[in-house]
Amino acid sequence: MPKTLLVFPPGWSPVGPYLALPVLKSYLQEVEQYKVDIVDLNVEFYDDLLSFRHVEECCKRYRESKDSFSSNVQLTIELIQKSALNVDEAKDIFRSKRYFNLKERQYAENIFRNALYIINHVSYGVKYTFNSIDLPYDYYSTPEIMKSLADTLHNPFISFYETAFLKRIQREKLSLLGFR
Repeated sequence: MPKTLLVFPPGWSPVGPYLALPVLKSYLQEVEQYKVDIVDLNVEFYDDLLSFRHVEECCKRYRESKDSFSSNVQLTIELIQKSALNVDEAKDIFRSKRYFNLKERQYAENIFRNALYIINHVSYGVKYTFNSIDLPYDYYSTPEIMKSLADTLHNPFISFYETAFLKRIQREKLSLLGFR
């Protein structure tokens, strides 16, 4: 029986699953008799990006940046950082019944916004939102795309795929590898 791995890459909203892959998996297993696994790299990417470890490192880099602010702005930034460090609690809210409590969901969303604000400030031209990940390259230019493939400073996917994914697929004996 051929073994297939279907992969959903980063760049989609991490709030809910991408449902086309489970549907395709079901078809491939039931009709075509394939052994199929699914990997949601989008959720894994955002889980790492919005982890306490990563946000804490970004807060440290933010504080070490040479930006000078007025005392009022500095106080606001400190509050944003303090909120952002609660990112694991925000993920817990999104993954539990607490999500359906409007006040708790809004609290978690605010933490995510604050975390993304800090992360974006130190991300060397990469802009993260819950709807997109924009690299500082022209998506319509082949030479720009080719440059991005070797730029570990501006392309977070290089290290992510090397650490989170390549070793995983090297262990598998796949007949087919599919990306959404």
